[in-house]
Amino acid sequence: MLIGIDSGRQIGALECLCNLSLGEAPLCEKIIDQAGRNLVQCLDSVDERLKRTSLWIIANTISTSSKAAQTIVQLDIVPKLFFIYIESGDKNIANEFREDAAVCLQILVMGKHRAARKEAITFIKDNMIKKCRISVAAEYHLKIMFHADIVNPKSELNIEQTHHLMDFILGNLCTTPEFVSIANRLRIVYAIRVLSNMVQCVPKAIDTMKQQLRGVWNTHLEDLLNKVFDFQEDLLSLEVVYLIRNLIHDKSSQPLPCQLDRLQVPNIDYEQLLPQSWK
Repeated sequence: MLIGIDSGRQIGALECLCNLSLGEAPLCEKIIDQAGRNLVQCLDSVDERLKRTSLWIIANTISTSSKAAQTIVQLDIVPKLFFIYIESGDKNIANEFREDAAVCLQILVMGKHRAARKEAITFIKDNMIKKCRISVAAEYHLKIMFHADIVNPKSELNIEQTHHLMDFILGNLCTTPEFVSIANRLRIVYAIRVLSNMVQCVPKAIDTMKQQLRGVWNTHLEDLLNKVFDFQEDLLSLEVVYLIRNLIHDKSSQPLPCQLDRLQVPNIDYEQLLPQSWK
């Protein structure tokens, strides 16, 4: 039913698969084995129902079965998902498609044994600058970058990529007013995590941060960190402490990008928050 020109039958078949994709791992693996290639092809369809239902099936199956995720990445699904996610001007891509694609991407890049292969991660790195911070589903962007390990000691980000990530980080920290909604939690948590990694791994990160803080946002790093402390979330405050530690341990000879005596660090038992294996 998925193969043919009768869209009504195709949609009917996809709806059946969508229901089945809520089942256990063996069933999800069977769906991807038998219909994975057709699902990936449906992502190029101009029919919104085909595209939407295919995205739902893919999300359901790969979230249930790591084997299904590993199978579908072999069909070069990551570039298709990423182009849906980053597209901001194509009227054929509805807003919800971008969020559905982001959900699929985050599943494929997460975990110690991530499904996304090296070439897929390289593709994401090479195309990440095409995502606009104020576009739909942008709250997932830094989470995808973090779990794809885009920032690491061997990543060698170029100037444009460094500026792009810093714009996302500082933009999220400056413009996110609260830490209640899931979207805002994603914006703040992964801004802190990616910034912490950049301070450690990207030589020009601190210079870029200083330039944008002064020239774009007209603020100071300690003001942003105090804003995050004010959310009164203990685990989030611990993330900020990690960032401060990385700033202090930065090996460059330049002065710290924030005034430590202005930081309003909450008085909580940080050791209690550490994972047992770290103590």
